[in-house]
Formats: sequence, structure tokens, C-alpha cells
Amino acid sequence: MSGGATAEAAGRPESLYRKLKPGPGRPAEEVAENQLGRLRGALIELAAERGYEAFTVLDVTDTAGVSKPTFYKFFEDKESCFLATYDLVVRCAARDVLASQVADSPWRARLRAGVRALFAKFAEAPKAARMALLSFYDVGPEAERLDRRTAALFATMLRNAAGEPPGEAEVSPLLARCVVAGAAEVARARMLAVAEPAFEELAGPVSGWALRVCEGAGARLGELYRGGGPGAAGAEELLRGLERPEGPRSVRGLILSACTRTAATEGYQDLTAEKICATAGVSRRAFRAEFAGVPDCFLAATRRRSDQLLEALAAAREAGGGWEGGVRRVVQALCATAARDLTVRPLFVDLPAAGLDGVQVRSRAIAGLAAILAEGGPGDEATELAAHASAAAAWSAIHDQLAAGRPAALDRLAGPLASVCLASAGRD
Repeated sequence: MSGGATAEAAGRPESLYRKLKPGPGRPAEEVAENQLGRLRGALIELAAERGYEAFTVLDVTDTAGVSKPTFYKFFEDKESCFLATYDLVVRCAARDVLASQVADSPWRARLRAGVRALFAKFAEAPKAARMALLSFYDVGPEAERLDRRTAALFATMLRNAAGEPPGEAEVSPLLARCVVAGAAEVARARMLAVAEPAFEELAGPVSGWALRVCEGAGARLGELYRGGGPGAAGAEELLRGLERPEGPRSVRGLILSACTRTAATEGYQDLTAEKICATAGVSRRAFRAEFAGVPDCFLAATRRRSDQLLEALAAAREAGGGWEGGVRRVVQALCATAARDLTVRPLFVDLPAAGLDGVQVRSRAIAGLAAILAEGGPGDEATELAAHASAAAAWSAIHDQLAAGRPAALDRLAGPLASVCLASAGRD
């Protein structure tokens, strides 16, 4: 970005951009393109530094050095500007990934080049990456739709890059979606943990993980509806092992349990304090004494439910014997619980609707699952990163089945997903 210009009004922040030098005969299209680029750049800057909800249209125009009337020539409001800029960021990243592909190169080289190009783009434009992977969750339902479209776009490019790996079936759409989700979550988690992530250092381990998954788990995920998993009887046995009696509960505990149950049946968007209080059998005054509002209550309830789920999965891992058996047991228990226990549904389906705070709860849960999967394995940094990617892949696959109303498919998904998670032990 170019240097700042003198602020147009006293007390206003200085623009990050220099305006075009005035001159006769300058094409209107050139002026408009320059203004639009400055507005997009300003929005990326503000979204990365403050988050979507903490800036206004005036902040964007001041940062860009563009008037508000000019802003409204291009965009209806802040949300439309954000979504259009998000779309541009995604298309630029997709273009770089496509440009990295050499048609006659081996499939492993194409897949590796694509992952490296994506992480190189993150490193080149970290604020745009932060906007695309984190800030956009606060925009609302339209952002979720764009997120699904973006995931589908990169999954399709991955399938095209992989082609037909030797000795394996064609990479299935489900497997491609899992790999994309795993790679994105590794980048997202690093952004949440570190102010300036070294994305270049992640590219090699993530691409190695993606290759191992495509080679080792592709055929099994491609046969999703042909069997696999623990079966109904095995799932019920696992569920009995995960159950635990609840002791006496405080008013806060009653409200949290009621919020979890209500969100499971109503969904986050239709969750209200009145519904939570009615389910809990407490007054609105009692609710207000414990929580600032519905979002605060929902986040606390999902954090608690994810902790309970992780505790149960850790116990399932101990019952699985060695590392491989433990991983299979954990994935089977995770799929069985997601298929039959409505109270975990919000963890997989509703958290992004709660904005960036909800995504942070989800990322925390995925990191916890990754730690359970990695326990007892080879134990080096590359394996832990691969376990994180595998945990995110499994989480994404479960989300897709629940969001599509196919919980019964999770029994058949457990075996193939265990194969994805066991890929974290491989070496590239």
C-alpha cells in the first residue's frame, strides 16, 4: 500500500492511500478503478485490525481517502462492500493456485504446488487472509453461504489437481472437502494463536498431510455408503460408554443445559432468552444475572458441551489400546455421538452463526480433538500439525452430514474418517 496523504479534515485519520494526481483528460474509468481499489484495500485493513463489527463506512472512506458519496456509488452498505471484497480475495487466491499447476507434471507435484501457492498467498497478503478466514464470520448468514461456495471451489480445484492417484480411486468430493477444511483450519488456528504467522513454514507439512490422506484414505471415503464404521450396535455401545450421570446443578448449570437443548432443536438463529428460560424453568431475571445475553449464554453452553465431549472422547481413546486402536475408537465415538446426541449438534452446525467468537469455540474444540488424536503417536511437530488438520477434516465431514439432515450416514463415515486421522502418522 502506498504512503499516506494529508487528512482532508481536522481530527480525521490520515488516508493510507495517495489519490490520483488531477489532470485533464484522465479517463473516468481509471479514476473509478483507483477509488474502488482504495476502498477495498481500506476495508481489508480495517477488517483485519478491528474485526467486522468495529468499523463503519466512514472509517472505510477516511482510510481510503474517498468521499462517502463515492463509496455509495460502488456499494449499498458496509456489508456489500465486505462481501464483494471477500469475493475478490478468494478469486485472487484461486487464480494463484491455478497458476501453480503444470498440466503434464505428476499429480503429487500438482497437489503440492497448489497447497504451497495457497499458503504463499496467505504470507503475501496476511491481512486479506485474516479477513477471508476469520473476520467474515461476523457478517452473518450471507457470509456462511459464501464460505460454503469457497470451500466447494477449492475442493474442486484440489480434485482437478489430484486427478487419479496411482492405485487409488479418484479423489471424491467428500475427501476433497475434508482436505480443504483441514488446511484452512490449520491456517485459521495459527492466526488465532500468533499475530504474524509464518505461513511458509506450514505449506510443506500441510501439503504432505494432504498427499498422505489422498493416497491412503481416498478409496475408503469414496465408498462412504458401502459400509464401514462401528454399525448400529457398536454405536449404541459406544454411547453407553460416554454417558455419565449429572450431579446437582446450579441455576447457571440449568440455564446452560437448557440453552444446549434448545439450540439443538431450534438452531442458534431462533434461540431466545424466553425459550431458554422456559426450558430451564427459571426467570428472565435469573438469566440476566448470569449472562449478558443470548450470544453470551450460547457460547458458554457450547464451550461447556465441547469440554464434556472431549472428556468423553479422551476416555474412549484410553479404551482403544494402542495409538491406532485409540484413534479408531475416538472417531467411532465422535461419529456415534454426533449421530444420536442432539446436544452436540450446535458444536458442528451452529457455531459459525455466532460469529468470530463462535468460530473460536469451534477451533478450540478441534484443537482439543487433535490433541487426543495425537496422544501416543510419533509426537513430533509435523505429526501434531497433521493431527490438527485431520481433526478439522473429520469435524467438517460431520458438519456436512448433519447440516444435510443425514445423521445416519455418520455410522458409515466413522471408518473412512479414522483412516484420514491415521494419516497424521505418515511421512511424506
